[in-house]
Amino acid sequence: MQDNHLCSFGQLTLHKATENRKSGNMAHAYHQLSYIHYRLNKFNTALDYFEKALTIYNKYGKMYASVIADTYSMIGQLQFEQKKDLEKALENIQRALEIRRKQYNTEPQTLAKKYTQIDETLLYLQRHDDALDNLKKALKIQDTLPKYHMDLASTYSTISHALDIYTRCLRPSHPNLAAVHDNMANNLGHLRHFNEAISHANKAINISLSCLPFDHEDVIKRQQTLRTLETAQQYQQQQQQTTAHSQ
Repeated sequence: MQDNHLCSFGQLTLHKATENRKSGNMAHAYHQLSYIHYRLNKFNTALDYFEKALTIYNKYGKMYASVIADTYSMIGQLQFEQKKDLEKALENIQRALEIRRKQYNTEPQTLAKKYTQIDETLLYLQRHDDALDNLKKALKIQDTLPKYHMDLASTYSTISHALDIYTRCLRPSHPNLAAVHDNMANNLGHLRHFNEAISHANKAINISLSCLPFDHEDVIKRQQTLRTLETAQQYQQQQQQTTAHSQ
């Protein structure tokens, strides 16, 4: 019943915008209808409305740059969820990223989300190396965010997905697996899940040592990550003990 009311509201908004003949209002109405039909899982209808909105917004260029970027992103997300044209989905999400990168006031986590979207699409296209490159870019941005930031949990989910696919597609000693385990270790460390983080750090080191010399910079860096995680875990345990004794 509530969804029917939402559809009626969206259609009324579009009708009023049509009467006023203001393109900006019409684009906004199309946008509202897009989200409503997306919520109703009517993806084809939602996609049609998003494309109508995008056609109007593109006439105004920079004035609606943020909205244009979000619309490209949603179109790409819809295409990705339908799994009908992943190349087109990738193209639309990349357009969204390029627009956002050109804006001076774009928040870092917004860029990180776009890299994550691109990463997931590339994984389904089995372009593993490109997917990992985008995942690294997302993680590099999120390294600048405060600990416990909610986007870290989202990125952890993406890395877990990447690890699952890489484990099935690559040989156990493949360098990409080491890189994903290293990213998992760092991300879990930010979330303060130290047991899991240390486990992934050890896996990253073991894989690296199977294909690289012991003094290679990647091996040294991953050993440093392990030591940092172990130190942080010890500090956490000491704090917990202190709190328990004071109660």
